Amino acid sequence: MADAAEAEEIDSVEIDGNLYIGTLSIPSFGLELPILSEWSTAGLKIAPGRYYGTAQTNDLVICGHNYTRHFGNLDCLEYDDVLYFTDVNGSIFYYEVEEVTILQPTDVEEMISQTSTGWDLTLFTCTMSGQARVTVRCSRIS
Repeated sequence: MADAAEAEEIDSVEIDGNLYIGTLSIPSFGLELPILSEWSTAGLKIAPGRYYGTAQTNDLVICGHNYTRHFGNLDCLEYDDVLYFTDVNGSIFYYEVEEVTILQPTDVEEMISQTSTGWDLTLFTCTMSGQARVTVRCSRIS
């Protein structure tokens, strides 16, 4: 998937042959997850990956498997829960959950369109049935 973020250099660190852009912390679950620089079917078995955008451009979309150790509990996040993304340069971006919704697998445009959604951070995973996507929308906070 080509996007504006690919036109600019995204800082990353290589670990064990994989490129990572930072970590996502979800304190309410006690999770701190490395985030791959790009998602791929093989990569998602290792860690969640960047699907679109960047934290710096306020349009970061991260996808992950519904494994409990990854995004399996996304549907349990609640309004006002705080999460944060730390990039490889040490910059921390704080977010607050605004909504948790279910989208159909074909709703790709709703997942990535900053102008139509206005969300600073979107996380998504498949539902346990695999028939839809649990989608968490977050706004950046200071």
